[in-house]
Amino acid sequence: KGPQIDCFDDTITCFELANLPADGSLVTDACSGTQTKLNVISESFTDYGCDSTFYGVVTRRLVASDQWGNSIDCTRKLYIEKLHLDSIVCPRDTAVDCLLEVIEMTINGVKTKVSITDPRRSKGPMVKTKDGLKPAFGPSGACKLNSIYKDERHEICGNSYKILRTWTIVDWCTGKEKECKQWIGVIDTTAPVPTNVSLPVFISDPHVCGTYIDLDTLKVSDCNRVNQRYNLVYS
Repeated sequence: KGPQIDCFDDTITCFELANLPADGSLVTDACSGTQTKLNVISESFTDYGCDSTFYGVVTRRLVASDQWGNSIDCTRKLYIEKLHLDSIVCPRDTAVDCLLEVIEMTINGVKTKVSITDPRRSKGPMVKTKDGLKPAFGPSGACKLNSIYKDERHEICGNSYKILRTWTIVDWCTGKEKECKQWIGVIDTTAPVPTNVSLPVFISDPHVCGTYIDLDTLKVSDCNRVNQRYNLVYS
């Protein structure tokens, strides 16, 4: 018996198309739990226009084989759910410490450095569907509801800043638009962290009123310029 993969017809949003398993990707056999290679033999999109219940349908022919040579060949239909502006939920404001402005994330199995200004991290508009909230942004040729944004940067102090992101969601079927405002902040909330905190002890001749000493600048981890002061104790 061939591996059990997801071959059932389903309804998805157009923004989920980019997350479908690609040709040659590994999927989990629902029976054995092992990894099996998926081959997408063909894929087509039928556009239903604006007057249908759905935007259209994606038809995929899938073939998967397991390590024992068993295979399955199936055709899966994915109906593209029609979206409406009144189902759009605007994104929340977000802010991070400036030390976390760019972090490493795993995206589609690949470790990628991602800034907080990237919608994959700061998020964007969501749409209410039968399966809960789904992202309403990203590339998709099957969408008739598209989201674009424009940023306006506001400098604060040091290297801190805020971005006012204006999202515009356009319904190409009705010609109507919805606008969302989102603030994205990069703020310095962490105190400087010195790395060489063990200062040396200097010895001076007791009959000399003073001596010259050299103190190295502390090495500090911080995203802004740091002022340093020293208190000297003579005993």
